[in-house]
Amino acid sequence: EYMGGGVGNGEAFLSRLDRLLSGDALAELNYDTFALDEASGHNPLVLLATKVLKENDLLADFVSDDASWRRYIVAVQQAYLSNPYHNAIHGTDVMQTIYWFISDRGGAVMSVCPIEPVDRFAILLAGAVHDVGHPGVNNAFLCKTLDDKAITYNTQRG
Repeated sequence: EYMGGGVGNGEAFLSRLDRLLSGDALAELNYDTFALDEASGHNPLVLLATKVLKENDLLADFVSDDASWRRYIVAVQQAYLSNPYHNAIHGTDVMQTIYWFISDRGGAVMSVCPIEPVDRFAILLAGAVHDVGHPGVNNAFLCKTLDDKAITYNTQRG
């Protein structure tokens, strides 16, 4: 089930998404997250996170129902800001890279150090959400421009 909603239609569209979301493609270190973003109508995180967690039986184990998950992951994707790097495509890329490291077909960390399902769920989700709300600039920039967040959270008061 694809949750991209309203993005293109027809066999070519589904075929491209199916290829991009196949287990073989997801287990590649050089995965093309930009192609997934385009093919999914700019819903890469929703689709990849759902696919990876469902295929690994992690959604069924740790999420109460599909509707709750859908609301959550759509909200996460929408909470990413639109900046050149720290955006939903980056969150998708980090989650996919983590998946590569812990998959049997990719980095094979599991063969060296087995990871419990709850820990796999946590690390994959952490990859997906790690830069939500990131403004795309660093702390020094925020301080020098007297951004409200820098003023509020500055611990170097003198």
